[in-house]
Amino acid sequence: MPQAQIKTDPPLDRSTAYSWSRPPPFSRAREAPHLRDFRAIKTNVESVAQQLIARELRVDNVDDSEGRAAFRVCEKLRRPLSTFAGINGFRSLLTRALVLARAKEAWLETVLVNADGSVLLPPALEDQLKNSAAARGGRQLTVELLQLLVTFIGEPLTMRLVEDVWPRLAAKKLNPRGKKL
Repeated sequence: MPQAQIKTDPPLDRSTAYSWSRPPPFSRAREAPHLRDFRAIKTNVESVAQQLIARELRVDNVDDSEGRAAFRVCEKLRRPLSTFAGINGFRSLLTRALVLARAKEAWLETVLVNADGSVLLPPALEDQLKNSAAARGGRQLTVELLQLLVTFIGEPLTMRLVEDVWPRLAAKKLNPRGKKL
C-alpha cells in the first residue's frame, strides 16, 4: 500500500520575513505624522487654561487669587459638561483630572470632588489659595481637565464648549494655530 504524502507549506524565505529588528510596514514610525501635533495641542491646552484663569481673575474680584480663579474655571465648565456627559460623567472626568494633577502638585491630595461634580476645598486649604503652590495646582487641574476633554472629544468640540462658557473669547485667541473650529 502506497503511503499518502502530506502536503506541507514551502519553507519560509527568511530574507523577506520580518524580524524584531526590522519594523513591519505598519509601524508606528509611519503613523506618527498625525501624532506630531500632540505637543502643540498640549501647549495650546496650557495656553487656553492660562487665558481662562486670567479671564476669571479680571472678571471677578480684584483681590482674588489665581488658585481660586482656576477652581472657578473648573466650576464654570461643570454646567455644559454635565449637560453633555451627565453629572456622573463630569464627576468622573474631574476626578481623573484631579488624580493626574495630584501627580504633579502634591498639595491637591486634600481636594475632593463632591457627588454633584463640584470641587470641595477643606477650610484649612481655603486660606492657602493665595500662595503660588495653590496657583500651580489649580492651573494644573484646569490643564488636565481640558487635556482630557481634548483626548475624549477632540480639540474642536472642547473649544466650542469653552466658547459657550466664555463667549467673548475669540476663536483666534483660543486657537493660535489658526485651525478652523
